[in-house]
Amino acid sequence: MNSKKIISVLLFLSAVIISCSKDKSDDPAPAPSNPPVTGITSPPGTYTQKVLLEYHTAAWCGTCVDAEVKRDVVLNTYPGKSIAVAYHQSDGMQIPLFMTIDATFSSNPTYGMINRAPSLNSVLLNRTQ
Repeated sequence: MNSKKIISVLLFLSAVIISCSKDKSDDPAPAPSNPPVTGITSPPGTYTQKVLLEYHTAAWCGTCVDAEVKRDVVLNTYPGKSIAVAYHQSDGMQIPLFMTIDATFSSNPTYGMINRAPSLNSVLLNRTQ
């Protein structure tokens, strides 16, 4: 009977000792001293300002083609210095953000904006301006 108690106590103590030992897998991995850097370059010494052309259009709009012609003239005259964005209204290409743009600027097909800067007391320019 005594030997059974001794064996039981030894088994219990060995279980406690094993369960209390520190598991090496719980240690966080050491941070690399020099993490790899890929695709990151120094910022340029100078920046060039781009012109943002935003125009409002719709697939059903017959006069909206004028905006595309004027956009192409600007993009070809100043290559790399302008960015053009078309906002479609009431057609399959309308984006959800259009409603916010419309509420902010009261947009209308055949209207556009240049850098969202006011000109002639309005941010929106019509096709004759």
